[in-house]
Amino acid sequence: VPKITGGERENKLTFFKFTNAYAIVIDDNPDFSSPEKITEDAVRLKPGNYYWKAIGVLGESKEGNFTIESEVVVSMKLDKDKGKTTITNDGNVPVNATEKQGGVISGNMVIEVGEKEEFDNENPEINSSFEIRENGI
Repeated sequence: VPKITGGERENKLTFFKFTNAYAIVIDDNPDFSSPEKITEDAVRLKPGNYYWKAIGVLGESKEGNFTIESEVVVSMKLDKDKGKTTITNDGNVPVNATEKQGGVISGNMVIEVGEKEEFDNENPEINSSFEIRENGI
């Protein structure tokens, strides 16, 4: 029978650790009438209540549950002619966007739900990268 330690919440992430199992089944119904089998390292879930269990060669684990309260979704658009990158917050929580150019922080701002912000690409010869996270984490 699979052993699982899971549904542990840390910094708003859910972690599952299991042995003798090859997958985790997650469903938003406690009767597992519409299950999603998870065999990858990460999965994106919308806000809601979820139920889970591990599946192994010898059977299934006990069931557990967890709640997702927020969803971080952003879109980015690069305008090379204007030297700007626009980030739009399409999720349901404010996000913190940090821009790095050449490994050095060059911009940082909070983007509210439904809002968008522009970052100037000050030096187009240097690659820019963005780190996006839920504000406050």
